[in-house]
Amino acid sequence: MIFPRRYARLVFSVLMSIYMVTLMTGVITWANTGLSGNFLARWDTPLPLPGPSPLC
Repeated sequence: MIFPRRYARLVFSVLMSIYMVTLMTGVITWANTGLSGNFLARWDTPLPLPGPSPLC
């Protein structure tokens, strides 16, 4: 294993929250503003804000 077994739940939780935040902010940004030229620049801005919220 890459990390000790006792940390598996913590690592899995952190990875799932990163995936969930990335996916949801991308979908919400796409739904609100569409897929125009500067989509990645607009999507990159709100990513750090909801980051830790799924871990709560």
